[in-house]
Amino acid sequence: MSITCSRCGNLLAPNARACPVCGTRVNQPDQTVRMQQPQQYTPQPFPQKKGNNTMLLVIITFLLIIAIIFLAVFLFRNSDKKKSATPVKTEQTTTVQKDMPKDRLEQLEEVVGQRNLSTSEVDELSANDKRLLRNYIYARHGYVFKDSQLSNYFGQFSWYSGRYTSSDQVERMFNSYERANVQKLTDNTVIQQPSSSTLSGNYYEFIGHCNIRAYPTESSAIIATREDGEICYISSREGDWYYITLANGTQGWTHRQNLRAGR
Repeated sequence: MSITCSRCGNLLAPNARACPVCGTRVNQPDQTVRMQQPQQYTPQPFPQKKGNNTMLLVIITFLLIIAIIFLAVFLFRNSDKKKSATPVKTEQTTTVQKDMPKDRLEQLEEVVGQRNLSTSEVDELSANDKRLLRNYIYARHGYVFKDSQLSNYFGQFSWYSGRYTSSDQVERMFNSYERANVQKLTDNTVIQQPSSSTLSGNYYEFIGHCNIRAYPTESSAIIATREDGEICYISSREGDWYYITLANGTQGWTHRQNLRAGR
């Protein structure tokens, strides 16, 4: 490779010690310019930002917390549903029981306000069933029962809503079928047979011809009649009306003016 004089620019021979033109000495004998080899390129990994990694970790943690909360709420609600669906056994407090199969008595309840019950239908009923079916008519019209057993029994049905305390008001709502069926279901209804010792103590006598009624009102259905001197036993009182038990076991209401203390 040729070199030039640093002073005059004359082209020098490769092994020249001095410039032949100006005599300038060549101090650096080796002016060979070495070609530099290009450096080999090594790809570097893309730098990751620490801030992005931290943000990603926070998001993942947040999502996990939300998922755990939703799972806990889901399990809690399911457990509550299972508890509410579990039937709770309660002790039966009312003493009113059906002697007839439930579905048969329900069939009679559906038709008691639509037609007159036949004699055979009434005869197949027990005294307790007659009482329930008779008072079913009153319950359907919203009568508030004074008898705790009847109140507890009909109170278990969603359709029952006691609104009227007067049986007279309720009986005015009866149609002809309901009125006739109440009378038919009331006649000769025997609730229980009292012992002779019960009637031998605090008994009362009827004064003249007296009516025994289903409820303590003059307009209530007559369930029996008694003559002067016949006896009964008083079990409770409501105003001027007495709830009595006759010698044959029939129970009902009569006015206080119909009774005198036994002699």
